[in-house]
Amino acid sequence: MATVYGVNRTKANLPIGSDIIDQGVNKGNVCFMYDTYEASALALGSVIEMCDELPAGAVVTKIVVLSDNLGGSATIDLGDALDDDRYASAVDISGQAATYVYPELTAGGNIAAFGYQVVKGATAALSSNQIQILVNTSAVTGTIKVGVEYSI
Repeated sequence: MATVYGVNRTKANLPIGSDIIDQGVNKGNVCFMYDTYEASALALGSVIEMCDELPAGAVVTKIVVLSDNLGGSATIDLGDALDDDRYASAVDISGQAATYVYPELTAGGNIAAFGYQVVKGATAALSSNQIQILVNTSAVTGTIKVGVEYSI
């Protein structure tokens, strides 16, 4: 039987040079941002930027999306300017009311995005620190609320 170490545990064992754990990943401060948007016949392909930009180095730990009944088949992608579905793809937010929580707590949830560390892009238009919603259906109408929890 062997004892093995995760990436950050290995860095904790020998904290030298580049092997220092980023603060947002270990013993960071948990922060929270909240925003709301009132959609009125928002067209397919529309982008809703939510909350303030995340600080460089932030690690997104949870995103909650709540909505009214936005229409018969309303779906969204949840991501940023570099990857419009980094956190979730084709989330169904139709019906009487909908809730989506990232990371999705199901088998095969979006493991690639979990623990994603936000970096500042070369230009504001290419930054990965702005949470955004991409509308996948037309004529979305109703309230959309987003809460973002992150550590820094």
